[in-house]
Amino acid sequence: MALTDRNKGRGEFHGYLQEKSHLHFIPRQWKEAPMLRLTPTMLNAARLAKRQRQQIDALKIRSAHELKSMTDDFRWRVEVVMRHLETKGWVPVVFHGRRTTVQQAEKVKQGYSHTMASFHLASTAIPHSAIAFNYVVKGEAADIVDARYLWSGSASHLNFSFWKDLGGYAKSVGLAWGGNWKKPDVAHVQLTHIETSQDPRVVV
Repeated sequence: MALTDRNKGRGEFHGYLQEKSHLHFIPRQWKEAPMLRLTPTMLNAARLAKRQRQQIDALKIRSAHELKSMTDDFRWRVEVVMRHLETKGWVPVVFHGRRTTVQQAEKVKQGYSHTMASFHLASTAIPHSAIAFNYVVKGEAADIVDARYLWSGSASHLNFSFWKDLGGYAKSVGLAWGGNWKKPDVAHVQLTHIETSQDPRVVV
């Protein structure tokens, strides 16, 4: 068979399939069904869903970067908390880990933080005195939020379920939760330790 005859045969075969599929394989209700029309509400919902996916992806990248700023012990505890939150359907991310002095000063200026003695700063060392020795408290901190809400919408309320779950899981791995403070900081978790000196004249 010549090549042209072979191509002609293929064309006839495809035409036959198209004809048969039209006559026998497409249910009548499909052919008679009206075309789906996207309403403005549906289009807006689709845009919002896309925007939320992009926000989640960006915050997960940020979270991975913030986790790298932590010591191994603190990172391990934070990651355990986040895995527990994920099992409950949350999308936890670390929004803040370590901060610079400039960043912390800006948070205080904006009213998001109440002190420069924050454990988000590696330099923070809070001095204390006892009868026989002096000591300082040092530590690390992180702000954990759900990537879909951050601090807005339902998350603007202190009784938001995510905050309660975060506090419970943080406590289970030995972290302090800011939601229990007099001025609640519900996204905040921290791990502290004490450094001491037996010489009362020496402040560590």
